Amino acid sequence: MGDSKPSLLARLFPNLHWRWTCPDNIDDIASDFINNRNTYSLDDWPIALTQDDGFGLRRRISAIYGVAQYYKHPNRDDLPAPGWNRRLWKSVGSIAPEQLVDVIFDRVATLISEARGA
Repeated sequence: MGDSKPSLLARLFPNLHWRWTCPDNIDDIASDFINNRNTYSLDDWPIALTQDDGFGLRRRISAIYGVAQYYKHPNRDDLPAPGWNRRLWKSVGSIAPEQLVDVIFDRVATLISEARGA
């Protein structure tokens, strides 16, 4: 993340390195998603929200940051378990994985709205 020259560990084991260094609180995840993982410009954000009500973005947040094993599709009945981001789960307490994804998504939307001046 922003390193001009990644460490040897990051180059040899990028997934393991990410799991050790990924953000572990709601605000840091929201900021990282906006600055490093968001494929939409600030002007395109309202369009992204109208496409499937942000379902795809919620799934990305869930997968990238290890929030949940998956983000439940409305047609599925089984509930997801917490993801691999143990530091995040330790800091948030008891909340359903999907609810945590929604909280992070709402924080992303709030930060983008503030940046757009809306």
